[in-house]
Amino acid sequence: MQTQDVMLTVDGNPMKSFLARPDGDEPKAAVIVLQEIFGVNKEVRRIAELVANAGYVALAINYYHRTNPDLNEPYTPEGLQNGFAAAGNVSRATLRADVSAAITYLEGQPFVKRGKIATIGFCFGGAVAFVTATLPGLAAAIPFYGGSIAAAFPNGEPEGLADVKDIRVPLLLFFGGKDEYIDHDAIARTDKALLDAGKQMRSSATRTSVMPFSARVRPRSTSTKSTTPGRKCSSSSRSSSPRVCRALPGKRRRGGSADGIRGANPVRTRRIARRAIR
Repeated sequence: MQTQDVMLTVDGNPMKSFLARPDGDEPKAAVIVLQEIFGVNKEVRRIAELVANAGYVALAINYYHRTNPDLNEPYTPEGLQNGFAAAGNVSRATLRADVSAAITYLEGQPFVKRGKIATIGFCFGGAVAFVTATLPGLAAAIPFYGGSIAAAFPNGEPEGLADVKDIRVPLLLFFGGKDEYIDHDAIARTDKALLDAGKQMRSSATRTSVMPFSARVRPRSTSTKSTTPGRKCSSSSRSSSPRVCRALPGKRRRGGSADGIRGANPVRTRRIARRAIR
């Protein structure tokens, strides 16, 4: 695996990002990793490396580059508060500009397979994956417990569902089944809005909160009409990492089904991602 910091340009401004990719120059599908509210920290880099180990090019971008480029908050109540304050400085327009710049960068790399770029985001990054699924150049979006999908953005902009009609790509959504931050109604409303708009999607929820969102927990697979809840911004992406690889297509893990979801057809749960970026 090869890793390096790279500098992208967004509207004339530098956006430092972290690139991780498999060895070799054979073109691979790529995944844009969208941080939680805490910054592009050690955990986000570890997630990018995890994605690269699964056989994808991973690019973790810093959408705080305009106002808080060096933000690296701990997973504490104070860190959460500071992260929300930083998230209040970004907007749909800046987020879409940042993801668009990442798409342009990846499309220009010889080691990236053209037309095979997806996003994966956690907490606020999950909401970013949702609202940037409106962009051209993407093949799929995978939001993990996106807190502002069915709630207002930290800067006061409307919830992500306001953009549902403009979504261009298939969605694979993950939630925590006992997460106190996203209730049953929010998940049901998300699923209904996507279904009513005719969007290709699938959602799954664990039996517990998002915090133990790991291989130690076997989640319940839900249909696209799920009414179970999800998310926790204060949980680290470390808890989500084993689920990350299972969300991505083509990689079977030892010990259970290919996607790690109890009772689910191993092919069915990841069909959306497989068709999009393989």
